[in-house]
Amino acid sequence: MHRFFCIVTLVLVGATVVFAQRDSQRPTLPAVKGVSPPTQEDVPAAPPNAPATVRLQFPNSDVVDVLHLYEQLTGKKLVMDNFVQGKVNIFIAKDVSREEAIKIIEMSMALNGISLVPSGRDIVDVVGAGQNPRKAPVPIISDLADIPAGNPVISFLFRLQYADPQELQQVLMAYFQGSSGTINILALPKSSSLLVTQNADIIRQLAGVIEQVDVAPAEVVSEFIKLERADASKVVD
Repeated sequence: MHRFFCIVTLVLVGATVVFAQRDSQRPTLPAVKGVSPPTQEDVPAAPPNAPATVRLQFPNSDVVDVLHLYEQLTGKKLVMDNFVQGKVNIFIAKDVSREEAIKIIEMSMALNGISLVPSGRDIVDVVGAGQNPRKAPVPIISDLADIPAGNPVISFLFRLQYADPQELQQVLMAYFQGSSGTINILALPKSSSLLVTQNADIIRQLAGVIEQVDVAPAEVVSEFIKLERADASKVVD
């Protein structure tokens, strides 16, 4: 009896990511895995005489007044550019803790396009709405453990193992299109990296997303299987 051989291509199961964009549909990124919300350890230490609770009632108030309160709660020194102006709306009916107040003010600044950029241990540069936060000396960080407390604007260097930096840049830029504030994503193909400038909370979330999409592609292996009795042509069909 003739022995027939057929080549069976086995595709090993592997996680793959296909970057696809549609003009009418916003790209969908995977759910963030393993990203914990900031804890109280992420909040700056209370300065002397800082109140334990705060009443945040600033309806249609000058942003500078709110930032002065932020300065008192954090003990930071704020350096504002000439574009820090306008009104913000923060109105919380009940008193909140100092930590919650800091977080709420940072969220309000981000929603209104105002960037808080750490500059030294106790100095924060405040960049007005519509301005590139990198006009201030934004710190560049490459380790999640080194991200400063709170929600300041930072530049984070994501080192990729498998994903194409330019493809990932396009997907992330499309995903953030239309969102409040400014996000800067720079692809570095030669070093297989992304340099992202955004609020620290967004950076922490992106770290979880990138960890899931930066995976090895599917591996294709060809293996010869010897058939004792079957007809190889029929098996292939």
